[in-house]
Amino acid sequence: MFFDSLGRILVRSSEVLRTEIRPQLDDEFLAQQVDAIALIVGEVGAAWPELFGVLERTNELLDGTLREVAPDAAPIAPAGDQLARNGELLIALDAAVQRLHDAGDQNALARLRGGLRAAAELEQDLLSRAVERSGMAATRRL
Repeated sequence: MFFDSLGRILVRSSEVLRTEIRPQLDDEFLAQQVDAIALIVGEVGAAWPELFGVLERTNELLDGTLREVAPDAAPIAPAGDQLARNGELLIALDAAVQRLHDAGDQNALARLRGGLRAAAELEQDLLSRAVERSGMAATRRL
C-alpha cells in the first residue's frame, strides 16, 4: 500500500511547492529552483503507478533484442530487481554493439537500434502520460 500511495504523495508535494511555497519566495533564482523541483516531483509522482510495469515491458523488449542480435550472450535472469536487470541488459547490449561494429554486421546493428528505439518510445509514452496527469503540460519548462 505504501508504494501505491507514494505517487499521490509526490504529486501532492509538487502542488504544495507550486501553490504554497513558491508564492512566498521573493528571490527569483530560488523561485526558479522550486519550480524545477516541483515539476520533477510532480512528473515522477504522476508516472509512479505505471513506472514498474513499463520497466518490466522495457526489459522484455531489450532482452528480446539482445537474444536476436547476440544469441551467444549470457542470458539475463528475468526475476528479481527490474532496475538491476535493466542495467545488466544495457551493459550486455552495449557490448553487443561493439562486437557488431567490429564484425561489420549492419543488419544486426539496425535491429539493435530498432529495439532501443522501441524501448525509448515506451519510456517516452510513460513520461507523456505522466505530464498530462500531473497537470504539468502547461507549465513552463525550465
